[in-house]
Amino acid sequence: MPSSVILGMRYSPETKVLVIAFRGARGTYRYFDVPLEEWVAFRGSGSKGTYLNEVFKTKNYRYEKLPAGRPSRSLVIEDEQRESHKNDQTEQKAEFLEWGETWAFPKPRAQRGDAHNRQ
Repeated sequence: MPSSVILGMRYSPETKVLVIAFRGARGTYRYFDVPLEEWVAFRGSGSKGTYLNEVFKTKNYRYEKLPAGRPSRSLVIEDEQRESHKNDQTEQKAEFLEWGETWAFPKPRAQRGDAHNRQ
C-alpha cells in the first residue's frame, strides 16, 4: 500500500544504511546503523508514516539529509564504486532492499545496461 508520507525506502543490509525519500518538499534522508530487523518491521508496518513517527524516530538513529534535486544519486555512486571493486561475481550479494515507488531510486549504470559499461 502506498504511503502518503514516504515515496520510497532503500536499505543496504551490508552497510546497515536506510535511505528514505519523502513525498513533496520534505527531502531525502540517510539513516546509519539501522539493523535488518528494523527494516523488516518498517517495511511490514501498515502505516509507514505512523511507524516512522511512533517507532523509528524514537530510536534516534544517526542521519543526514541528502542534497536536494537528485536525492538518490549518492546511492548510485556507491553502487558503481562497489561494482568496480568486485572482480568475482560470486562475492556479490543482494545490494539493496527496496520499498515504494519504482522510480524513487535510479538503478546503477551496470544494471541499466548502458553501452559505456559493456566495454
